[in-house]
Amino acid sequence: SIAWATAGVTYASYSIASCGGCLPATVAVAFIANVTFAPLIGACGIFVPLLFPTGRLPSASWRPAAWLALTAITMLSVLMAIAPGPMSSGDEIVNPLGIGSGDPVDSPIGMLTIGLMILSFALAIASVVWRFRHGGVIERQQLRWFGYAALMMVLAVGFGTSDLEPMVEVGWLLI
Repeated sequence: SIAWATAGVTYASYSIASCGGCLPATVAVAFIANVTFAPLIGACGIFVPLLFPTGRLPSASWRPAAWLALTAITMLSVLMAIAPGPMSSGDEIVNPLGIGSGDPVDSPIGMLTIGLMILSFALAIASVVWRFRHGGVIERQQLRWFGYAALMMVLAVGFGTSDLEPMVEVGWLLI
């Protein structure tokens, strides 16, 4: 998903910049890359912490959290698929399936979706804390390393998206 989203955005941007979108399936590739963004965020930000380090939920009582996350990710994907206007993969490419004139994130369903995503992120972090408190020595050490890696990624993205030129380079170096 990460590879597809990155490659799709790059392909669509190159197509627009080099020949005004003349490469085959520019709009379709941009659309698919745009819609796969939500599952990418969900997989990295919610399901990795929720399932790390065993590949399973901490216990059966965490199943509702996983279903909530899956629901929120699906809703976000649908909202991104029907959002009118330019897609995130390029300002020049308009969403071919855009419905309506307003931003769907500003709608009640959009607000609910954002709320469910935030709740899912919070539950994923809570699962890491729960595992750390109830885990053995090895699992705690794995979670420490996971925490250090997550901190580095947050710093890298923060620096990489800043407006300060030296910090952008530091961010890409960290990534």
